[in-house]
Amino acid sequence: MTLQNNRSGKVLTIFLVIIGILLITLTALSMFFYNVEIDRRKTAESNVATIEKEFEKVKAELKEIEKKNFLLDEKNKEADARINSLLDEIELEKGLREEIKKETLVFKEQIEKLKKEKGDLNSQISTKLGDYEQKIMELEAKLKVELNRNKELIQQNEELETLRKKVDELSKQAASAANQAAATRAAAASAVRQANARMAQRGSDDADIKLGEIVVTQPSDQEGDDLVAQIVGEPVGGDANGRILSVDVETEFVVINLGEKDGVQKGMFMSVYRGDNYLGDIKITRTQAEMAAADFIPPLTSGQVRKNDQVISK
Repeated sequence: MTLQNNRSGKVLTIFLVIIGILLITLTALSMFFYNVEIDRRKTAESNVATIEKEFEKVKAELKEIEKKNFLLDEKNKEADARINSLLDEIELEKGLREEIKKETLVFKEQIEKLKKEKGDLNSQISTKLGDYEQKIMELEAKLKVELNRNKELIQQNEELETLRKKVDELSKQAASAANQAAATRAAAASAVRQANARMAQRGSDDADIKLGEIVVTQPSDQEGDDLVAQIVGEPVGGDANGRILSVDVETEFVVINLGEKDGVQKGMFMSVYRGDNYLGDIKITRTQAEMAAADFIPPLTSGQVRKNDQVISK
């Protein structure tokens, strides 16, 4: 009985020790988990604070983004307005291009008509120039004849002057010899009368000699005037030298850097050179203060000239 009591007491003691150990272990575990929970809570609070700060940053960034979106929307509206305006301008430009094309066609037709009229006029001028050249040759021949007659008249006048001098000498001799014999006076007077008669006769002959008037009739057309002036050696314009600024291939004309202040006038003819090579001629059709436009004179065309070619007045 005592042994059983001792065993029961030992078991109870062991049981109590085990319970005490378990309690201590549980307490230790509770403290450990409590500390862990405190650490986790601190970490969570720190994370929450960090998240709140990041959330504030995100809110601020969101506001900035909203502002940027608003600005972008405004810019998009402005861009849309500009695009609409550009589209309207493009439509207007298309309409203007169509009108310009129509006007260009009309101008081309007019240019073709003017070219035809110009060709007819050039042929007429060539015919007139042939007639005028023939007339000029005839007039030059007549002028030579009249010049020869003038030379003869001058020679006759010189002879008359010599004769007059001789008469004056004879008159002086007769006056100084007035006291000489009557026969000598009579002979001197007779000689003077004969000399005067010869002078009177030659003077009447001179009066019958007239130099014919030479008249050269020029054509009324300005272009004919310029060409005739070139034939007889008269300059049409000044000594203006310049260069070509641009060449219009479609309408066949050029723009030069010479104008009214350089003495360039409408209707002038100018020569085109590239270096020392002569390319052809052009005719001034429109003038301004510092530049002028000119048409090509066939056989010169727009394909033969280019920018910066030299132009020289004829």
